Amino acid sequence: MDLKSAPGGRVCLFTVDNGFHGDYELGRLRANAQALGCDLYIYQRPKTSFAALYRLILRESAALLRRRIAELGKGCRIVVTGDFNTGEGTPPYETLFAADGETPATLVDTFRVAVPEAGAAGPEGTFTGFDAGNTGGDRIDWIFTAPSLAVERCDIDASQRDGRWPSDHAFVRARVRARE
Repeated sequence: MDLKSAPGGRVCLFTVDNGFHGDYELGRLRANAQALGCDLYIYQRPKTSFAALYRLILRESAALLRRRIAELGKGCRIVVTGDFNTGEGTPPYETLFAADGETPATLVDTFRVAVPEAGAAGPEGTFTGFDAGNTGGDRIDWIFTAPSLAVERCDIDASQRDGRWPSDHAFVRARVRARE
């Protein structure tokens, strides 16, 4: 059963935009969401080079994203993707996943569901900077889903094609399905 034809409501795709490289990529994202029958919400967070302010912005952006998902995602099977520029266990990560007293945890980290033990599937760093040996850092690219979706698999693809990188980040891929 695919998400488009699964009974039980619509699918909402939320993505964090850290600077799409142009209308072409944004258009492809919209086309893919439409082909899947998804509502698409693009969330843009501000950037700054000031470290302390940047950490605050990341945490507050995560809180805002959580509120927007709760508001816009009612009745949806939710998928959230993005380059969050922060790793697992950080305040922004915890803000998205932990129950906060106001709302219960509503998102699942697809990678951690598929690979419960950190490092069990090899290095988890997703920012490579176009360097094949630079995969030991944090996993800063995430795919989250609502608990109503079952995670079949999730992995990190740091492969090259013809000796070239398609991005300075390794790709996080997940396969999810509607729970029956």
